[in-house]
Amino acid sequence: MVTSFKGADSERVLEECVFKIRRNGRAERLTYQQLYAAAHRAWRNGSFHSAQRIFEEMSAAVSCGPRVEILRAHCLAMQSDFSGCSSVLHRALPKEQYGEAEGELHDLFVLWKVGLLVDVKSGLQELMTEHPELPVLSLMLADLLQLSGAYALSEQFLRRAMDGDSADGAITFVARESLRKLNQN
Repeated sequence: MVTSFKGADSERVLEECVFKIRRNGRAERLTYQQLYAAAHRAWRNGSFHSAQRIFEEMSAAVSCGPRVEILRAHCLAMQSDFSGCSSVLHRALPKEQYGEAEGELHDLFVLWKVGLLVDVKSGLQELMTEHPELPVLSLMLADLLQLSGAYALSEQFLRRAMDGDSADGAITFVARESLRKLNQN
C-alpha cells in the first residue's frame, strides 16, 4: 500500500520517485520501478485486485501515463468491472492521440477475461504496431506468451518492450527481470 511519495512533481522524471509503502507490516521505500515491478508481479500472478490497488495509488500519487493505466484497466476487466476499465482507458488514451486504441484495448480485455487468448495475442500485436509508443502492450503480450509456453516469442516481445521504453524506465526494469528469469530456465 502506497502511503506517501517523495521527489515527484510534474517537472521531475518518474524514475526519481520514491514511494513509502507498508508491506507485511514493515515500512519500505521503493523506487517507481520497484513498485511498478511489484504491481506487475501481482498482475501477472492473477492477483488483480492487489495489482489494481497499487496501480491506482501510483496513478493518484503521480502522473504515470498509459503504462500504469493500461494495466490498471486490465485488472478492472479481469474483475468484471468493464465500465471502470472503459473509464480508465478513456482517460489514459485520448482519441486525438491514440485514435481507436481505447475501444480496441477494451475489447481485447473482454476477450482476455473470457479466455479467447488467440484473439488477444493477435489484437495486441496489431495495437503494438499502430502504437509503438506504448511499450506496455509488448510487455503484456510477452507475459501472455510466456504463460502459454512460447518462451522464444516472449523474449522477442520483452526486448521490444525495452526498446520502446527509456533505459531506466519501469517497463525496462520489469522486462530485464523477466528476461533474466527466462534465461535461467
